[in-house]
Amino acid sequence: MNKDLASNGLLSLRRIPRARYLLPVVALLVIGGGYLVYRVGPAQRSDATEPLAAKVSEATLESEYGIHINLLAVIAAGGIIDLRFKVLDSEKAAQLLDTPQPRLAIIAEDSGMVIQAPPDTEQNFTLQDGVVYFVQFPNVSHAVEAGRPVSLVIGDVRLEQLIAK
Repeated sequence: MNKDLASNGLLSLRRIPRARYLLPVVALLVIGGGYLVYRVGPAQRSDATEPLAAKVSEATLESEYGIHINLLAVIAAGGIIDLRFKVLDSEKAAQLLDTPQPRLAIIAEDSGMVIQAPPDTEQNFTLQDGVVYFVQFPNVSHAVEAGRPVSLVIGDVRLEQLIAK
């Protein structure tokens, strides 16, 4: 029977020792997974790591800090959260954004997951009045969904009850 299979081309390949290919494949998967965790960073539950921030309204964010939130939306098939904000008053906005590492985070109110801005995100904003800035966050584990409530942490303030688009 093996001769029949071999003549049909079904057994024309010699047995390939699979063990020697298994280790490199597993190593690549482990390295690739580690790289993704490093680049994206894990989302964390807010009860353990909730950013300590004063709660403010959108009106307060605009009047006291000179920042207007234009958009907080889930894009790219749910994999990215797009934040766009306009600086109304650069001197006021500097209180939150003109630091070496301004803290930006999104909290999914339903699950309590905290999503930090990626470490390599350009966060040293050159603040100018009337300019719209944007930051894209990885939507880790699809923690934020369109139509669901989220909070936005900018520096030392927390803007609550935003609805992701």
